[in-house]
Amino acid sequence: MMNYEPLRQLNNEPERRRTVDKSLDDLANEVALIKDVHLTIMKEDLKEIKADLKETKSDFKIRLDSIDSRIWALVILALTGLAGTIISIILNT
Repeated sequence: MMNYEPLRQLNNEPERRRTVDKSLDDLANEVALIKDVHLTIMKEDLKEIKADLKETKSDFKIRLDSIDSRIWALVILALTGLAGTIISIILNT
């Protein structure tokens, strides 16, 4: 008896190619879907990060302003003390 299996495989070659092409198309569609989903998630994450950054920036500015006012208060106090010392030296001489 003759083995006709190789001939059958040759006859099924176009069907196998269609199956491979279909699988490749399915994979390409899945990759595109995953890519779209990940990009959407990344865009949402970036929006959240930007909002957090704006909030942090405003908090930092408020803190910096309060530190700035404290420094100016200390400078004015030191200059007032220095001026008072100079005036007392001048008047006592």
